[in-house]
Amino acid sequence: RQMFKKDLAAEVCAVLAFSAIQNNDKVGLLLFSDRVELFVPPKKGRRHVLRIIRDLYAFQPVSSQTHIAVALEHLLHTLRRRSIVLILSDFLNEGYERPLRILGRRHDTIAIRISDKREEQLPALGLLQVTDTETGETLVCDTGSKDFQKRLWTFVRNRDTAYAERFRKMQVDLVALNTDESYIEPLSRYFRERHRRR
Repeated sequence: RQMFKKDLAAEVCAVLAFSAIQNNDKVGLLLFSDRVELFVPPKKGRRHVLRIIRDLYAFQPVSSQTHIAVALEHLLHTLRRRSIVLILSDFLNEGYERPLRILGRRHDTIAIRISDKREEQLPALGLLQVTDTETGETLVCDTGSKDFQKRLWTFVRNRDTAYAERFRKMQVDLVALNTDESYIEPLSRYFRERHRRR
């Protein structure tokens, strides 16, 4: 079943929140755009997790822009005790490396990168107008061109390699999820490997 990135992020958050309360851990939530839109401080309990899930699914951002650094800075100033921090994002914007590196040193930080193949493999339909939902920038692409398809494929592969290297250098674990694949196996594999390392 194909999902949108927002839907996959919400479902993964819900599953991880329920998993955390099974371990009697506290769970919090920070939803952001280019600003912190909602912060629910960490607490224990099923009622608290149900509130978080309700907030996740009801969330409508005020802004269409994204600025991950704002959310990371908020966490740096808010979280006093060492915590496990899971960041779910497509990580497509820039400028978050420094606060993420600092957060990774202070807390056990896991980046869950959510991507959508529909953004990476455009069908060969000929001329197609594409609009960036965050910036409003529009461009026309010849998706029927083999050269365009090859350049897009190369760009996506290079970007994925760069993400892996960037997060490795920051010493932040990276889990890649895609909207057209089950998230259960990649997350299970990651947490099994993480358990072995500890």
